[in-house]
Amino acid sequence: MFKLEHGTDDQNYAENAKTALVNLYNRNESTWADDYSANCMLRQAFRKNKNDFKTSIAKDNALLKKSSLNIKLVPEAEEDKQLAAVLSLKLKPKLDAEKTTELIRKNIISESSLPCTSFTPAKERKAIKVLNNNDLKKLVLINKPTQAKKIKLTPSLVGDYGNSTSESE
Repeated sequence: MFKLEHGTDDQNYAENAKTALVNLYNRNESTWADDYSANCMLRQAFRKNKNDFKTSIAKDNALLKKSSLNIKLVPEAEEDKQLAAVLSLKLKPKLDAEKTTELIRKNIISESSLPCTSFTPAKERKAIKVLNNNDLKKLVLINKPTQAKKIKLTPSLVGDYGNSTSESE
């Protein structure tokens, strides 16, 4: 009874697997139909792998010789590359004085001295343009001399009360 119940399940599974097996067999036959070209492709792939392996070993040996280390190197990972990039950015030489002052200026301009949100990027660009322009006359407000009132000095100790507008006179 068990054989009858499970025998049909096995036959159904075999029928489903038969199509997949036929497809795999046909693909394998089409790939390996021409022995010469298949052999050439395999040999070319093996040669490429062998050359890549030799170059990586040569690079590793050069690095070990340069650093005078006697350790076994592991293959490079993507995380290692990212970490090395971050570390190399931190170890860059300092910028020259002009670039440093320019960066400080731009930072000062971009940050608001008072807590407000009205400083727009357009205003920032305008301020940077003014700062980059070496014409300092635009930055400094030039006051025009105003005509000073002529004050008549009197030798009196009390002062000059003759110009008052009081009605008692």
